Amino acid sequence: MPLDGTNFSARKAERFSHVYISLLLNLNNETKMIKALDWNNSGFNFFLDEKIEVKELVFKKNLKEFTGWVVWGIKNDDDSTILEMVINDKLLKHLEQQEEKKQNLISVFKMVRSVGVLEKKKDLLSTFGIKLTINDIEKEMDYYLKKNPLYRYGIETDTEEWKEICEQTLKAAPPEKTKSPIDELINTFSKPD
Repeated sequence: MPLDGTNFSARKAERFSHVYISLLLNLNNETKMIKALDWNNSGFNFFLDEKIEVKELVFKKNLKEFTGWVVWGIKNDDDSTILEMVINDKLLKHLEQQEEKKQNLISVFKMVRSVGVLEKKKDLLSTFGIKLTINDIEKEMDYYLKKNPLYRYGIETDTEEWKEICEQTLKAAPPEKTKSPIDELINTFSKPD
């Protein structure tokens, strides 16, 4: 479920990615190990080399078991989607290193969250002085495909078990106190109206 660059309601609360949370997933009577990424009390996302046909999944961490619902999924086999992810990553890395005016950060961040504006994103990279050759892009795309399984899914959950897992993880591995401009923008957009 891609965002159009103006709707940031998908990030209702701060997400954490400084550590992943190892979980077991019960899928088709098989147990699979997954890594919960970009997680918070409301959910997380993860990669898997298998298409998921059901909406409700059961996850487990140690003795805690909880249910989560698939709210979005993407398949990492479309070259234009992968290229867009590579370009988005370059733009985000540039933003994190810059002391740009807040309005500039917001406009670039909205563009990164938009889908289907690849040419504008490439133009923006070149205005930042970041030149990518075809060889660079092919290497980045190959690396992305090797590093990431075929599918990525977003999970929503509102269980006490998951909230306890998040709380325990934050106690054991608190995030760094310093925030990048991107983190600050996400938090700005995440605050309820």
